[in-house]
Amino acid sequence: LESGLEVFRRRLQTFLPGPAMSLFQCCSGGSNIAPDMPTYRLTYFDARGVGEIARCLFVLAKMPYEDRRFPMSFGTPGDFSTIKRPEFDAAKAAGELDASLGKVPMLEVDGKKIGQSKAIERFLARELGFVGASNVEAAQ
Repeated sequence: LESGLEVFRRRLQTFLPGPAMSLFQCCSGGSNIAPDMPTYRLTYFDARGVGEIARCLFVLAKMPYEDRRFPMSFGTPGDFSTIKRPEFDAAKAAGELDASLGKVPMLEVDGKKIGQSKAIERFLARELGFVGASNVEAAQ
């Protein structure tokens, strides 16, 4: 399985011209994490969707995280009633997603679970330094 960064880098290559991709590669290299840094685990489907912004925030901040992706497949292409997602269904049945009301994305920070994409995005923006210095800057 590809890491979240590898998947993001592969997808980004289709959108960024050469110089911009070089800047991304320079800025997204591995970073040393202090032992007291929190550990992050993002759980979502193996798709972009509402989990992609959180992935982008991690990459922009050069913050390592575990990108847990549930695979899914269509029985009939385009027919959403035929989607198969056995790993997601098993995790939901086991209660792993209870903190996020059985839905994804879900972010775990040192074992504490946060649900809902916008709550995750606001949390990560504050945590990773993307929020302004004042409430007005944060709202802009």
